[in-house]
This record gives sequence, structure tokens and C-alpha cells, in this order.
Amino acid sequence: MLAELFPKVHRRYEQSPVAADLEEFASWLLAVGYSRENTCDHLFRLRATLERLEGLRPGAIFNEAELKLAFAAPRSAALYRGTQRAFARFLRQRGRLILTEPSDRFARLRATYRQHL
Repeated sequence: MLAELFPKVHRRYEQSPVAADLEEFASWLLAVGYSRENTCDHLFRLRATLERLEGLRPGAIFNEAELKLAFAAPRSAALYRGTQRAFARFLRQRGRLILTEPSDRFARLRATYRQHL
């Protein structure tokens, strides 16, 4: 999949320590309807983000706070947030995202309203 998406630079992606996650994320993005161009953009940002994390193993489980911290990028913040949201959906579907329950007094009301919507 990575060779098809990045014909000229696929080795950078395939030799990445997080290549398995990139491959799986690419397949998921295309399966849920992302365009080839958007998929490539998300993979570029995800590779840059995950390779900055020390000691990360393929198939790692994240919590929401770790994910937010990992995607905190000074430049192109909106683009990285978009990739963060897509990656979070991917992780949630794979059972690899630990959700934290909000503890403020309106958390239950928001959850009920979200369910209603």
C-alpha cells in the first residue's frame, strides 16, 4: 500500500519504525473514503509525529492525553489536529485508544446530550 501511495519515496515509509501502523492507517483511511491525496497528507504527518516519540512500538495503545501531546505541532497546527482526529478514530476502532472520562460537573449532561444527538 505504501509503495502505491508514495511511488518515489516509499522506502522512507516502509523502513520507518512505525511502518506497520502507517500501512494499517493507510488502508483504513482509504476504506473509510479518504482520497488518495488526503491519505498521503495524513500519512506524512503521522509518520513525522510517531517517529518523534521515543520507544514507540507498532500496535501501541494510546490515551487521549498522550495523543494530544504527540500531535502538538507549532507549524500547521490545524493540519496536525485533523490528522490527530483521524488517527484517534482509527485507534478507537482498533481498540487502541484509552478514553478518559471527563470529571467536571457537566460531563454526564454532555454525554447524555451527545447520545441524544
